[in-house]
Amino acid sequence: METRSLYFLLFALLFGQLAPGQTCPQLISPANGEEDVPVDAAISWTDPGSFSGFIVSIGTTPGGVDILTNRTSSPISGYKPETGLPEDTWIYISFILILADGTEISCPGYRFRTAPFDRPPDCTRLLAPRNNAEEVALGEELIWDYAPRATGYLLTVLTSQGDTLVAERDMGNILDFNPPGNFPPETDIFVQITPYNRLGPAPGGCPAERFRTGASTVDCGPQRPEIPGFPGAVGLCPELGYAEVSAPAGADGYNWFRVAADGSQQLVASGREVRLDVTGNYFLEAYNEVGSINEFAICNTLVEFSVVTTPPPMIRRTQVSREVDGLRIQVFLEQNGAYEYSLDPVSGFQSSPIFSGLPLQGYTVYVRDAFGCGQVQQEVARSLSAADFPPFFTPNNDGANDLWRFDPPQDLSDAYVETIRIFDRYGNFLIELDPESRGWDGNVNGKPVPASVYWFVAVSLRQEVIRGYFALKR
Repeated sequence: METRSLYFLLFALLFGQLAPGQTCPQLISPANGEEDVPVDAAISWTDPGSFSGFIVSIGTTPGGVDILTNRTSSPISGYKPETGLPEDTWIYISFILILADGTEISCPGYRFRTAPFDRPPDCTRLLAPRNNAEEVALGEELIWDYAPRATGYLLTVLTSQGDTLVAERDMGNILDFNPPGNFPPETDIFVQITPYNRLGPAPGGCPAERFRTGASTVDCGPQRPEIPGFPGAVGLCPELGYAEVSAPAGADGYNWFRVAADGSQQLVASGREVRLDVTGNYFLEAYNEVGSINEFAICNTLVEFSVVTTPPPMIRRTQVSREVDGLRIQVFLEQNGAYEYSLDPVSGFQSSPIFSGLPLQGYTVYVRDAFGCGQVQQEVARSLSAADFPPFFTPNNDGANDLWRFDPPQDLSDAYVETIRIFDRYGNFLIELDPESRGWDGNVNGKPVPASVYWFVAVSLRQEVIRGYFALKR
């Protein structure tokens, strides 16, 4: 490889592609082939001169780029890895020169080997914020110095009140941490960073450094999302095995938390919609993300609610009667509770179990709990009522309403009566009608009775007793 590159370079010089002062870089430090090089060593090479482009690659394999690949229009003459080099490893460096016409010239490569670790790393220090800094922005990023021989860092962040913001998090081999939320305002923050490698953490324990945050520059008051009309309880439908809950739109984000018996909170889902399959207490967090130059804030609104189950409704009976304005249906359940009723689920449900003013026709009643669960249904069979009997008659032989008689309503196929007994207004029995007869002509024993209000008692084939009254007009 090196011989071929030298031949190519010689060809370029002979045919004038490289101008005077343009040469392939040569490794200065560490020396080519050198071993036991410290992992924090800086790498330098000679200046190749002026080219249209220059590519340097550093890796752990020949031609590799896992440590660095850098292309510039002006050559650079050195590089120091931000987090050090891997231990006990051959490091390979290669260069490519790019001429004005775009021709790429591969230069000879170099290599050196790093030393193995002989001890753990030493402690590091905060670069930003500085130790004992004051009025630090709430959204400040933590940056620390590279500790030679370190392959990772353990980060712990505490407040002066004893709250743990970060609990010994393994950051890996990086030198910064951008907190997902803000630091609390006007609070002392303590940061401990412990470098480590395969031989262990920095010995003796690393000291914590301190800084104090400033006041918040974000006013969350008008930025908090509104959650109008969110229910205080939602139902877990037994037939589904879960409760579907949706938050009102308009916030940047949503989190759902379950509250345990000891008061602790567990995040169970994020997003505007959630399915909850465990009863208990919860709260919804809706938040807006608000930012300024030095601070990023989460302005949130919390609302508590519970997930409950209710027993499915059981219809004991329905009571149907005919009134002046139409049918009246009332539903009776076996249990008390919050339930909804409907004669047409597509059109919606109501909280009252009574329906009135209905056309004379057949119906099916639907009942569910207030959360839309456990829907049951039952066909309604109405009973005869006083409204099914004539309210008056006029026995004057004019051919209209001359007889008082019962005609079965068309919406009831079995609405027949066995007997009809008529009484005067004082309760005196006058006459018993045969339901199959023409009807009553207003005479008793061949003599007309006076115009007045009369009462009737009818017994249906289903042994229903119907009482009512009517007027005789002359």
